[in-house]
Amino acid sequence: MSDDAHLISRSLDGDLDAYSQLVKGYQESVRACLAVRLQDVTAADDLAQKAFVIAYEKLAQFDVSRSFGPWVRSIALNCLKNHLRKKVPIALGCRERLDALIEGQIDLRYPVTEDAAREQLDALSLCLKELGGEHRELIEKRYFKGEPIAALSKTLNLAHSTVTMRLHRLRESLRTCIEQRLEEVR
Repeated sequence: MSDDAHLISRSLDGDLDAYSQLVKGYQESVRACLAVRLQDVTAADDLAQKAFVIAYEKLAQFDVSRSFGPWVRSIALNCLKNHLRKKVPIALGCRERLDALIEGQIDLRYPVTEDAAREQLDALSLCLKELGGEHRELIEKRYFKGEPIAALSKTLNLAHSTVTMRLHRLRESLRTCIEQRLEEVR
């Protein structure tokens, strides 16, 4: 019996410490899964917590022959979909909606394993460290702190289009860097 299966068995018998160990083992990957899709870290944490509560409530339905990580992340993604449906109005045809649809199709065709996600996050972390100070600061303000582009434009005294182009180029640069790092690992 795997460690997860043993912890799940104990959890089903009412051992909350066992479930706590499961949460500790998977909370980082669940939060990361949500954080890359949300600009609000607090909302990602709230949704991760909700996902673990739902997982606990549905634990008896879990097939212990499967991996717990992807199962709880799928619950988290469903929580995210419900959150976005309720909280974030999205106009048809807007870039964010198109990105979400494309990402959804990519997720269906190329599911990411926990190890692959961890490798990607490690590569991203290294690539972010390599960015120059002002570029890293721009990425952090936009994607970690969730500052709107309009506010960044005003702070940097740059046109909106200039900020969006810089962000686009930085994302492309990070993508290339991540791909190179991942190829080095493989």
